[in-house]
Amino acid sequence: MQLTGIHHVSILVSDMERSVTWYRNALGLDEVVRPSNFVTPVRWFELGNEQIHLIPADAPDVVSPRHFAIHVDDCDAAKETLRRRSVAIQETVPIAGAKRFFISDPDGNNIEIIQWLRAWDAASEEELGVPDNLDRVMLTEQLKEERRRQELPAH
Repeated sequence: MQLTGIHHVSILVSDMERSVTWYRNALGLDEVVRPSNFVTPVRWFELGNEQIHLIPADAPDVVSPRHFAIHVDDCDAAKETLRRRSVAIQETVPIAGAKRFFISDPDGNNIEIIQWLRAWDAASEEELGVPDNLDRVMLTEQLKEERRRQELPAH
């Protein structure tokens, strides 16, 4: 067996029409026809050779650091385009050899937008240096801190 890539990611959405509009308008994705024998009214969007599948749910998925990443050819242009489309940008810890940031869809599903300037390997940080975090923290740490604050008793 040879694994050759990821075909699609599936995410839960609580308001299908709102999500379809967001993926179409904010990200500029084209919807593709799903198989006619599917009973669940999922919606599929094309992203290069891969797809994003929206699955209807009664409530949004649990907020977590779980995410999928979309590769772009120009991270700065992607950031400006998304800002013009009123999508909130969340800066994150940098990676040597890449530009990246996060966005969230209307249900809070996290999406990393990344431009690799070179392939990541064991020598990346040695060759390029370790980027300064500039007080940015990983989404994982932000969520841990939010949970900790919520669990503290009110005084």
